[in-house]
Amino acid sequence: MFRDYRCLVLEDCTAEPIGEGLPRSNHETSLLAIQILFGWISESAKLVAALVTNLAAVRI
Repeated sequence: MFRDYRCLVLEDCTAEPIGEGLPRSNHETSLLAIQILFGWISESAKLVAALVTNLAAVRI
């Protein structure tokens, strides 16, 4: 954050085993903090689809 890096966190590739099953968890709070302060939140399927699409465009 202090060097203006923006990270991409794949929410379905992270977990919090302690808060599993609770109405709200630290996992949700952490994802929100990352989205607001540090970078972007996405899902692995969306990342793979974007990579495949861009790779196909480069090969043409």
